[in-house]
Amino acid sequence: MSKVYWPLYEVFVRSKQGLSHRHVGSLHAAMIKWRWRMPAMPTPPQRRLLIWVVKASEIVASQPEDRGEFFDRRKAKSTVIRLSIPCRTAWNICEAAMNNPNPVATYALRLGDNGLVLASVLGAWCGHAPELEIDLALANIGLDLLGQARNFLSYAAELNGCGDEDTLAFGRDERQFSNLLLVEQPNGNFADTIARQFFIDVWHVALFSRLVNSRDAQLAAIALKG
Repeated sequence: MSKVYWPLYEVFVRSKQGLSHRHVGSLHAAMIKWRWRMPAMPTPPQRRLLIWVVKASEIVASQPEDRGEFFDRRKAKSTVIRLSIPCRTAWNICEAAMNNPNPVATYALRLGDNGLVLASVLGAWCGHAPELEIDLALANIGLDLLGQARNFLSYAAELNGCGDEDTLAFGRDERQFSNLLLVEQPNGNFADTIARQFFIDVWHVALFSRLVNSRDAQLAAIALKG
């Protein structure tokens, strides 16, 4: 009797809204055909998991120097799905960033994580806010936070001497982020979101008003712009 070899699939899970997918394991199966059924009782959003299953043969780990292919289809050599997260090079760079003894690099990384996570969480309101004007306002706040995050993460990567803001943003799992716990709290209802944003904004005003006088010229410039 001949052996039957089932294809290998990789499984990724996003455990919380606003976080990236994390590789949790592999499995062999004849086919992937998920049947989603509505539960008898509604499941709270904070308890839901987003599962992504991809055939292993269709995954290629990219290198940092291949960034151009992600943004320009004309440069792409194939239509194979590329993932930056499983890349071992990116993982090593992120490990170096987390263990960097330079306090300025660590500080910039933490501030960048705050903006990155909060921008992602606010983005979940897009298309779901009470009014169109509020929807656009929250999206713009998220874009501003994302811009701040890019500046801080770029500086952290520069101090590390390797990688860039994309490597730090996409090359880590959720346990490697050093953001404030407040920014990753669920959106809840609209009042919850506004209350969270109020506390963050008050903290930002106090932080940046002092950071503009920092002895580090780059941190001062980012704070002045923010």
